[in-house]
Parts: sequence; C-alpha cells; structure tokens
Amino acid sequence: MIISSASGSIFPVSMIFFAEVVDAFIGPQTALLNAIKKQSVTFSILGAVGLVLGFLQAYLLVWVADRQAERIRLLYFQVWLHWSLLRQDIAWHERNPVGAILSRMNNNIQQIEEGMGGNLANFFRDMSVFIAGIIVAFVQGWKLTLVAVAMIPLISLVFTCLALVIQLYVKIELQAYSEASSFAAEIFTSVKTVFAFGGEKNASERYDRQLDKAQRAGVKKGILLGSSIGMISVSIFSTVAVLFYYGCTLLIDKGASYQPGTIVLVMMNVVYGSIAVGRAMPLMEFFLKAAGNAGPIFATIDRVRDIEFKNVRFYYPQRPDVEILSNFNLKIKAGETMAIVGPSGSGKSTIAQLIQEHYDPVYLDGIDIRNLDLGWLRKHVGVVSQEPVLFSGSVEHNIKSGLTNATTKEVVEAAKLANAHEFIKHLPEASEGGASISGGQKQRVAIARALIRQPQILLLDESTSALDSYSERLVLAAMEKVRRGRTIIMIAHRLSTVRNADRIIVIDRGQIKEMGTHEELLLLNGIYAEMLSQSVS
Repeated sequence: MIISSASGSIFPVSMIFFAEVVDAFIGPQTALLNAIKKQSVTFSILGAVGLVLGFLQAYLLVWVADRQAERIRLLYFQVWLHWSLLRQDIAWHERNPVGAILSRMNNNIQQIEEGMGGNLANFFRDMSVFIAGIIVAFVQGWKLTLVAVAMIPLISLVFTCLALVIQLYVKIELQAYSEASSFAAEIFTSVKTVFAFGGEKNASERYDRQLDKAQRAGVKKGILLGSSIGMISVSIFSTVAVLFYYGCTLLIDKGASYQPGTIVLVMMNVVYGSIAVGRAMPLMEFFLKAAGNAGPIFATIDRVRDIEFKNVRFYYPQRPDVEILSNFNLKIKAGETMAIVGPSGSGKSTIAQLIQEHYDPVYLDGIDIRNLDLGWLRKHVGVVSQEPVLFSGSVEHNIKSGLTNATTKEVVEAAKLANAHEFIKHLPEASEGGASISGGQKQRVAIARALIRQPQILLLDESTSALDSYSERLVLAAMEKVRRGRTIIMIAHRLSTVRNADRIIVIDRGQIKEMGTHEELLLLNGIYAEMLSQSVS
C-alpha cells in the first residue's frame, strides 16, 4: 500500500517541474531550452522510479493476495486437521447444500482474492494521485485550488450513498447465484429421477427464475455504477470550465503571483485527480464483493464447537481402584458458559484435564479428541489454572508465551480484556514465578496469556479460589468481557463466581447430581443450595 501510494504521487509531483517548463515558454528562448533539458532528465528519473514502483506494487499485492487466498482455501477445506468443512455436523450440511459449499470454495474465495490483489493496488495508487494532487495544488496555488475542491463534499456524499446501495445489490446477486448453483447441483445429482418424472422443463424454469433474480440485481448494480461514472464526468468538465475562467482572472489581476505554469499545474492535478477518483470508485465493487464473500467463508471457519462427554468412566493410573467419573455424560453447547461445582474430590478438575486431552476420551463437535492434532487442540483451548506459573522476565514476555509471534498491539488488547493493562504499565518485569505481583494480578496476566491466542474454548480451573474479594471481582469482570463467542467452562469451588453461568452442574462422586441455572438450583433446595448456604455462613 505504501508503494502504491508512492507510485500514485509521482504524477502530481512531476507537475511541479512541468509548470517550470510552461513558465519558460514566455521567457527567452535560451531559458526555454535550458528548462527543457533540465526537466527532461528529471522526467526520465521520475519515469524510472515509477516503473520500479509500479512493478513492485502489482507484484507484491498480487503475491500477498495469492498467499491469502491459498490460506483461506486451506482453512475452509481442512481435510483431517480441523472441522471447517469435512468435520461439520450433519445438521450443518443440511443447512449448507453441496452447491453452496462449492460456490463458496470457487467463487467466493476468487472474489476475495480480486479484492486484495491488483485492484487494491490500483485503488491506493489512484487515491494517492488525487490526494497528492490536491496537496501540491494547494501549495502552489491555494486560491485556485479552493475553487476546484468546492464540489468535492457533494461528490463524496453521492458516492457514499451509491456505494451503500451497490453493496446491498452485490449481496442480493451473490445470494441468488449461490442458490442457483445449489439447485443445479441438486438436479445433477438426481438427474435420473428428474428424467423419470419428466421434470426437465420444470427444473429449467426454476433454474431460470434463480438466474433472473441474480440478473435483475446485476442490472440495477450496473445502473448505479454507470450513474457514478456519469457524475464523475460532470464534475471533471465542470471543474475544467471553472478553472479556466477563474485562472485567467487571477493571471490578469495578479500576474506577479500567478504564472501560467501555476494555473496548468493546479488544473492538471485537480482534473487528473478527479479522473483517478473516477477510476478508483468502480474498484469499490471488488472490495464490497470481497467483504460480502468473506462473511460466509469465515463463518464456517470460525464456527465454535460443542464439547461432549459420552459414558465416560475414569480412573487415575496410579489409583485404579478409585472411580473418579462413573458413566459421565455431558454436552456443553458452543458459546455456552458452563460452571462445574461440587465438593473436593468429586471429579471437577478431572473434567478439565480430560478436555485438554491429558486423558481420553472426550468428543469435540462429535470428533474423538484422540483423532485430532494435539497442537491444534491446545491452540484452541485456553487454560487458566488455580496457580498459574509466570516466567522470569517482563509481563509482556509472559503474555506472549501464549502466542510467540504476537505483536505488542495484540498483547495490549489481551491485557485490556483481562483487566490487567492498568497495573501492567507499572510492572515492566516479573520475577521468577511472578512473585513480585499479587495473586489477583497474576491471574489476570494468566487470563491475558490465554486470551491472546483467541481460543474458542476457555477453561478456568478454580482460577479465583485463592483470591481476595476485590481481585475476584476484577477477574470475574474480565470473564464477562470475553464470554461472547466463546465456550467457557468454569471449575469452581466458590459459588459466588458461577451465578451468571448459562448452566451450572453439580458433581458428586463422579456423577451429575443437579443441573440448571443459579435460580433453578436454589429452587431444588438440594446439594447446590446446601453448598451455597455453607459458603455464606
């Protein structure tokens, strides 16, 4: 983008030297020849620089776009590592027919690539032509430039409205083509049945209706794009007429301060800048299409998973005679905040270890976690334990240990989510094990370390049990910030920390005894109510 902007700035800057040649025309012939010789060298240098920058802008952005498109395809079509396509559940496939999936893999990702590659380079180049042209024109002749830019706010408002309406029709068009592709795939996969019942005509008519819907949206979109180009043409010729008239007035009235070269410079930069905007505006369609196509793709990739325990019986290897979990069944829905409570030794922490694949078996979105890549699983499960370990070095280093290639901005964002940013600013170093900070601060650093990877599942294993009430409130406030879009499992001894959970399960001797919200469990007047009464007393 920087290279594209530099490439676009060459023409406005070159007009400064061109203005000198224009001014030389009204001087002695020798001065004209000297100016032409001098500026010929300058223009040759600018041309060479423009050639290099033009090549780099096209090559680099196309290369980046290809790499990004390849990465998105790999994420979307993950054969055995993730769930994005092949491991989605049956209900997901029923809502997303084969035709729609193939359309997204081919058309959507191609549109995303077009929005990131050469079109993006051209957009930044053209916009830099306009911006740099206005700046140079203001510096050289601000009075004349003020007149030229007086129409810009109106034109910008028109194009903003057009872009919003175009975006709407782009979405309608994409949806219609996706539905048409899905219907065609359905017909092709059952073509014998269609022939058997003589349904060829009906199928053709239905497919034609789908295409007609997309065509109407495309025509309306084309009309709007044509209108935007027409508005640009009107603005260009109107600007030229005004500049010629007012420029001649300035030249006659104040010839000492305004030279012919200045008028040519302002006119060329403003007019060429307007043309550049005219080229850039139609490119907005590619960016809007890319944004519209990216939504369904990343909605599939980022889909949060369910967690399920199926008839789990568990013994620790060193204590094979003690059954920790007995025929344990539990399904934690995607995006749900689940609290697990119970007396000591009931199996709460065992559940946390099973989810982390320390032992087997647990199902994640219907897939046995033993069949998953362990590194991928650990990346998507963030863990905050009762006694988190901080390493020697800065707090930033400790948070980055959750994601080694994290940027400073990502570290700060994670710290803010964990309510840790304010005290971290005054704690540049943490001693061995984090001994120089309080327990509450240590927990918030641990939460930031877990959050920096943006895990889909956040596992809190009695993370507030050793904290005072003030630190506990800060940690709970941090949890409220990060609940949205994540599955959160809270293993808790303090019942005050689980009141806002979507569901609370009470475990005793490896079995689920009670399940419900805080209010529902109180009405049962069972184990949970008794535990709460004891904690209050």
